[in-house]
Amino acid sequence: MDYNNGFVVLGDGWECTDPDNFQFCKRLGETEFSYCQLANESIIDEINALQCMGHYFDVRQFLNNKGTSSKDWYSGDIDVTDYDADEIGDVMSAYGGILDGIDNIVLRNQIVAECIFESYMFTDFLPN
Repeated sequence: MDYNNGFVVLGDGWECTDPDNFQFCKRLGETEFSYCQLANESIIDEINALQCMGHYFDVRQFLNNKGTSSKDWYSGDIDVTDYDADEIGDVMSAYGGILDGIDNIVLRNQIVAECIFESYMFTDFLPN
């Protein structure tokens, strides 16, 4: 994750990959990605309440202005080459044919990394 004075900053390169769960990804290389997902339930409730009232805004900017810290996020860096074919197969089996028809290797790697992050978020990528 990127920081400014101890606060998380979702700046250039961070892409929202799951807006329903406030999950973001930043490409670090062809096989390496940084993932984070908001873990702070009170901030999630605040965003959802604002959106339900019809307030539409850039969630990334809102979170930057809110001043979240690493304790508010599940986060971690994933290099898909750190996982063998069996580990990747086990993770991907829960996602059906999500990679079907995707030929771009970097995009395939990003999707695999996201599935790894989501599969191990509550064990390996806890807020600190």
